[in-house]
Amino acid sequence: MKRYYTLTLCLLIVTMGAAVDYSSYYQNLPIKLQMPMAPVIPSLTVSIADFGACPDGVTDNTEAFAKAISHLRKQGGGHLIVPAGIYLTGPITLRDNIDLHLERNAIIMATPDKNKHMRVNKTTGKREARAMPFINASKAKNISITGEGTIDGNGKWWRPVKRGKVSDTEWNQFRAMGGTISEKGDLWYPFNLKKFANLTESAEEEIKLRMHMVRLTECENVRAPTVQQCYHRWGHRQVPVECTEWRCHRYRTVPARAHRQ
Repeated sequence: MKRYYTLTLCLLIVTMGAAVDYSSYYQNLPIKLQMPMAPVIPSLTVSIADFGACPDGVTDNTEAFAKAISHLRKQGGGHLIVPAGIYLTGPITLRDNIDLHLERNAIIMATPDKNKHMRVNKTTGKREARAMPFINASKAKNISITGEGTIDGNGKWWRPVKRGKVSDTEWNQFRAMGGTISEKGDLWYPFNLKKFANLTESAEEEIKLRMHMVRLTECENVRAPTVQQCYHRWGHRQVPVECTEWRCHRYRTVPARAHRQ
């Protein structure tokens, strides 16, 4: 049975469907709490395919997502539909009044090209110390992620792997990517890869670039999917949320070890 290793987070998105009545949860509480408001999304619907996206798992669709979100933003918002297929892309920034909807068997996968995830400071001209969050929003209102698809962080290109945690076959697959083996031979680092240039001077510095999977900051009226998080030893860092009116159906964490699927 094949094992799947995830860098930060496997985000399984469930159908949000009809509105759910949560009012019973806010009755007979020790203190009065305000019930969160669901995001209001305009009815306009577009497909990522209309903006040149190619679901082959190879083509870079960063520009297609940016164009689609820009189009919806100019129209006041709406639903961005991602049909079945594998869409390789850089970071996706959600804007006001936009729903990112992944249909069944749709996969949004982070490109392994780390340069696509790095942001350059406009003032200094220097690259920032950490990659941009894969799915992100800042000071946005009425945003949601819905559907039955999957968001994949493509973790094998970002995080170190312990020799004792993988089979011989899997270990050889990592070594075939290039990379660097520790002096003790117990760790593989995604540094000195065959297909992609290094962004730092050492393997230890390279892994510090690791992105957050989802980061929503100072947002209002957010609809969240079911989240299954695979976090690393530094704790729960991969879904930073600093928002008001946050609605999440379920949230479950999984230890930072391989999980079978």
